[in-house]
Amino acid sequence: MVNYAVSATRVIPPNVPKAKAWLGLKDNARNPVGFGGITESTIVSENEDGTEFVRKLVRMGKEETQTVTLFEPTWYKARWQDSGSEASAILSSDKEGATYITFTYHWIRPDVEAGSEEDKQMAAQYEAIANKAADSAIKAAGDLKV
Repeated sequence: MVNYAVSATRVIPPNVPKAKAWLGLKDNARNPVGFGGITESTIVSENEDGTEFVRKLVRMGKEETQTVTLFEPTWYKARWQDSGSEASAILSSDKEGATYITFTYHWIRPDVEAGSEEDKQMAAQYEAIANKAADSAIKAAGDLKV
């Protein structure tokens, strides 16, 4: 069994206020189609205030179920119900006022042997996924109407 923990951080364009970045992040949490190989997404249940919901996804032809929790106005967490793996997207700022987005992932893979060739391939693949998510978020932020 192998646990993969990866993250990627990018600076959000300075013309996109943090509040606007949060709206984009929240929209992506609710409808992630087009990100990370996701082709379908449906919210199947949700709490009264919309801060926690269960979504079914189709990613690369495979159906997945996630519980998503929104922590407005800075981050959300998605947890895969089958494996316990988690992903989060976090907005933060530095003292100069720059806004950052960080994607973190913790993938649990009981089917992979530590130190194997597959392990090395999966580590590289997961690192690439984190970087692509961050790059896609920056592109989406640049497309936001400010």
